[in-house]
Amino acid sequence: MNKFDSMMRLLSERVPGFSHLVVADANFELFGRAWCIAEIVESSVSGIPQRIMLHSHEMLDLHYHRLAFVDVADCRAAREEDKEMILSRIQDRDAFNKRLQWAIFGTEGLFSNWLDGRERAAVIGRIVARAQVSLSSCTFEEESDDALSSIASCSDWSEDEALYGRGV
Repeated sequence: MNKFDSMMRLLSERVPGFSHLVVADANFELFGRAWCIAEIVESSVSGIPQRIMLHSHEMLDLHYHRLAFVDVADCRAAREEDKEMILSRIQDRDAFNKRLQWAIFGTEGLFSNWLDGRERAAVIGRIVARAQVSLSSCTFEEESDDALSSIASCSDWSEDEALYGRGV
């Protein structure tokens, strides 16, 4: 059994300055690989600082649409049993995908230093749209001025999880 998540946590605890460097190929195939996606989310969940190296801004622009719709269920692995193992460890795939989007586009995400104001606003719009879709399936028993409490109560999530999503 692969224990990459345990190893990443151990390294982050014991190696000063440990960080996760994500090197994206020109075609952004990395974001279609199950292991790579799992590592990005694990780094985010574990609070491991992440950096990304890209071929160019032009390649980011060309493949941006792929990033906005990455779904762990559609990812590939060299061995089918690896993909099955990764997917079996994810309790809530929708929450995982939301956490992945946060790890990619969030304020501390991989592309936090690559996006200009207009691009960032578009990302925020997509995150809000996803939240609205998620909330549309909730029923609220009473009105609340505290949106996070409402989200947390409708989904049985803590307020932090409502904001950032659940971990792996």
